[in-house]
Amino acid sequence: TYVHDYDHLIDPVLALNLGQMESRSAVDKALQSAIPDLQLRHFVLQSLSRETDSGQWRWKNNWAAIKQNIKKITGFPDSSDLSSTTNPMANSWRVSVPTLFINGGNSEYVNDEGRAVINRHFDHPNFSTLADANHWLHAEQPEQFAKSVLNFFIA
Repeated sequence: TYVHDYDHLIDPVLALNLGQMESRSAVDKALQSAIPDLQLRHFVLQSLSRETDSGQWRWKNNWAAIKQNIKKITGFPDSSDLSSTTNPMANSWRVSVPTLFINGGNSEYVNDEGRAVINRHFDHPNFSTLADANHWLHAEQPEQFAKSVLNFFIA
């Protein structure tokens, strides 16, 4: 489980009136002041789509649902997080197949405490750290990300 607030990304997206936007670049420009990081803004814009029938812009992601459920999304069902009285399986769930965890070298999301939790629930965890990447490692280091995944499946 990690604490992270995505309101600074989600709120500007939800505030946009896509019906007034004529182009992708107009949406990009409208988000520029709230999301100044070009790479992050382009990552958000990947979920922008134009309806073929109406030509209207829409988000593929349900941003309102993401905002409403962010604690569940960023959570992790570890035995320390779940009461055994409400979930008798909380202490015993296991994943027995090899599993790959990829994290960015500049990201705090997979730390020593997180690895300990992973080791409690995954019988064969494999860890890959991509140097010079943060949390958006698949966007920041796409080639290295793909190599990590391919190497895991080939091995």
